[in-house]
Amino acid sequence: LHGVAWHGLSCEVCKFKCHRRCVFNVAQNCKWATKSNLEHDQADILPNFSFPHQWLEGNLPAGSRCIVCHKTCGSVKRLQDYRCLWCKGTVHTDCRDIAEPICSLGSLVTSTLPPSAVKQSDEIIYNMWEPYKLSGYNPVLAFVNSKSGENKGVRFVRRLKYWLNPLQVFDLAICGPEIGLQLFQRLDKFRILIFGGDGSIGWVLSTVDMLHLHSKCMIGVVPLGTGNDLARVLGWGSQCGDEARIPNLLGEMESSRYRLLDRWSLHFTKDTEFDVTSLIKPENPHRTYSNASSASGDSKSDSNTPQTHSQHTLS
Repeated sequence: LHGVAWHGLSCEVCKFKCHRRCVFNVAQNCKWATKSNLEHDQADILPNFSFPHQWLEGNLPAGSRCIVCHKTCGSVKRLQDYRCLWCKGTVHTDCRDIAEPICSLGSLVTSTLPPSAVKQSDEIIYNMWEPYKLSGYNPVLAFVNSKSGENKGVRFVRRLKYWLNPLQVFDLAICGPEIGLQLFQRLDKFRILIFGGDGSIGWVLSTVDMLHLHSKCMIGVVPLGTGNDLARVLGWGSQCGDEARIPNLLGEMESSRYRLLDRWSLHFTKDTEFDVTSLIKPENPHRTYSNASSASGDSKSDSNTPQTHSQHTLS
């Protein structure tokens, strides 16, 4: 669309674009998130929670190729051809009817929570939704601190919603980790990916402890904050500022190894009969010590705390 780059709006989830003056005439159909969204659009739900492509007309990325005839498709001058919001496949208008009708969810099929597998909860918690028991899926629950790293987390929130189910992405600065963990606690297993610093990681881990989800989830870290000691120790690097790497990052997480993480908390009590100065060496009475490791969590060492992925360098 001519002029959109300067005077337009873009949906942060489906990337649909339009002029500001046209926004009130745009159909309000965005990316499906739950089973009721599919039913509203009269989309069929097949066994194993399979569902059809969700096609969006136009707004194709540059250089797109049709999944049927493999020829270039799309146009920067008008709404032309279609893009699936889930598998990211693109097709010509004439090829759409002969394309495979069922969406494969693309390269992130294991990490994605299918919208067909999310229903309205019978035991409503914060008026939330409840996922069905899933087999063959190991979805990712993403927590992003949008204020980390000079507010660069906002870009990660938007990109994650583009690649995953929007219900898989939560902004710690807005709602904290508890709501997202309550949504996913019905699953047999899932993975948590935390975008933030040591404070954000400690917050999520403490909530995992509180909800007793240690046996269900593994945790990965993407360093965004100013204090990224834990991410460096575990091999995730010291900083990640490129949200375009999210597809590769999610793919690497599926094949990464894990290790157990002990978490400790320190309790200080005052003992009036103990002389603290006896711990200071006489030759350097003003010496102090600091520990760069992150400390947070419960009242004991726990080898069953969430397992943490490693062997990544995200720089």
